Amino acid sequence: MIKQDTALLQHWLRTVIMSPGQLDHKMAVAARLHQLDEYDVVMDNDIAPVQTRLNVYSQGYIARLLDCLYADYPACKKFMGDEVFNSFARAYLMYHPSTSFTLYDLGKAFPDFLDKTKPKFDDGTDTAYFDIPAELARLERAKQHAMRAPGTEDEHSGASDIQTFGMLFGTLKVRLPGCLQLLEMAFPMKQFFSALHHHEEYEMPSAQKIGARVFIQGGVMQAVSLVLLL
Repeated sequence: MIKQDTALLQHWLRTVIMSPGQLDHKMAVAARLHQLDEYDVVMDNDIAPVQTRLNVYSQGYIARLLDCLYADYPACKKFMGDEVFNSFARAYLMYHPSTSFTLYDLGKAFPDFLDKTKPKFDDGTDTAYFDIPAELARLERAKQHAMRAPGTEDEHSGASDIQTFGMLFGTLKVRLPGCLQLLEMAFPMKQFFSALHHHEEYEMPSAQKIGARVFIQGGVMQAVSLVLLL
């Protein structure tokens, strides 16, 4: 180990911790970017190899990101099972590493990732089991958005102020609050989602395109089916 500039050491360690991939790949990226290898940075000793000690930090960072995905998509994790969900979550982090100051943004592309990586069949096979994870994830993401968005409790209700003129001539502006999310779903998910959430037995929903509105009432998510989408 040689003496190095503190800022350079910090950037090297950040690269090793935050770069996607296995530790060998992370260290190769750090060496290319900062012209340092692990033995230039970490003092060797007889307790544990340098790579083992660095891996504690690298895996700890990944574990924290996985915990965020577990917290954001519990119903999806319940349906897929821990092992399968963990495999998809790790793969997701490889292609979508954290780039935002808030971990809320970490899982925003997870529903699309599940949809794009699901098995594809051309022989008429029933794909409901493979389609549902992405739908569940979309519903859970909508729940997160509705919970974080400002409510309408303090807003003035303008229902009595709506003028017929505005409705007829297109000057009326309708704004959907962030605490209300509208979704087009491929399955009726309300009872299915509730059963997963409460760790109850469930029946697989049949494919049916419906609209759903997701909102928070009394601190509890409400998912209400609207109309059949043809």
